[in-house]
Amino acid sequence: MERTATSSQGQPWRSRDDWAQGRAESSGRGWIVVGAWIVALVWILISSPILYLLRRELERGHRAAAIGLAFPAAGLLLLAAAIRRTLLWRKFGVSTLVLRTTPIVPGGRLLGAIRARFMPRPAGGYRLRLTCARHTTSGSGKNRTTHEAILWREERTMERALPADDPGRTEIPVSFAIPAEALETTLGDPDDRILWVLDADAAIPGLDYRAEFEVPVFGAGVTPAPVAASPDDDPMREYEATEEPFRPERDRGIRVGPSSGGGVEFFLRPLRNPSASIGLFAFLALWSCAVVFLIRMHAPLLFPIVFGGFELLLIYFALDVTLGTTRLVIEAGEARLTRGFLGVGPVRVFRCADLKDIRLTIGMQSGDRNGTPYYTLTLLDRFDTSYSAGRYIRDKREAEWLAAEIKRRIAAAA
Repeated sequence: MERTATSSQGQPWRSRDDWAQGRAESSGRGWIVVGAWIVALVWILISSPILYLLRRELERGHRAAAIGLAFPAAGLLLLAAAIRRTLLWRKFGVSTLVLRTTPIVPGGRLLGAIRARFMPRPAGGYRLRLTCARHTTSGSGKNRTTHEAILWREERTMERALPADDPGRTEIPVSFAIPAEALETTLGDPDDRILWVLDADAAIPGLDYRAEFEVPVFGAGVTPAPVAASPDDDPMREYEATEEPFRPERDRGIRVGPSSGGGVEFFLRPLRNPSASIGLFAFLALWSCAVVFLIRMHAPLLFPIVFGGFELLLIYFALDVTLGTTRLVIEAGEARLTRGFLGVGPVRVFRCADLKDIRLTIGMQSGDRNGTPYYTLTLLDRFDTSYSAGRYIRDKREAEWLAAEIKRRIAAAA
């Protein structure tokens, strides 16, 4: 993104040229395509001599040398990625998010339209996803690592595009309510940033459309009052695809039904997230191989101890995701919470009158900010002590429904 030399005092969003002009450009611009080609070609040139050396070693019968093929193979993957970026750029060009107001204010609404090259109306609509993430970088030199933690996310599907004056352009409606307590975008420290990113994609014949925009969310120094965030005040609601109301019986991993004492029982069963479980156990297997390797190579005792201790934590985490269960029974003015494995675990008993709230947070995620967040339900008592009432819920709508239903039942039983 192009940036001006200095930022306006008290108006940090003006430090970026596109934001200052009330828009945000997609990350798929031409220079990124050129950069992808440079990286791919340089990698291929550097790894090409390895092929010659590998041939000689393989002819000598050194089959273990075949592991060196991973370097040229990585170059081919980079080349394929560069070709795909080029085809996407040629097909869709640079998309632009035109904002109605700049910046977007916490407690207000992100309103605008994505202007893209004309595309046929996708059967599945235009899928939009707004994510707030913390981007952190630690270490130095070759040991620098980057992590992006998802702090908040909302998704919508727009069924049709906005009317456009240009027949060669598609305008995708964008509208998201921003929580009043939302963290603002930060620009000062590149190693610790708060990002707000809008992703848009649509299933189009051939290559699917996809674009990503970083948007400015700031509250300090903004003169206009926040826009009301009520759904009734959403001017883009008529373009949204109609979704069926969430019904808990759709998810076999979560059961909501009557309890034996005439109340209600919420039960989060084991084996609810098979893909996450498979990924965790695959990583655990690799980590176990590393521990065995350290032991076989007679590494200093400290290394097997540290790696082995971390492996115990990984085992517990993998078992919790796979076999962990939560049962919450609300009846006769009490709430009984059981957290354990396969339905077995200690029971906590609360008076419903002592429980004041249930909150929804992101407890785990897979991958970076483009990954999947898993939600946690947390009970709060009158002393602000928190208790986990359900973890690893993948569907946000389901988690929101569960939180609202548990809160309603507790209030009724108090």
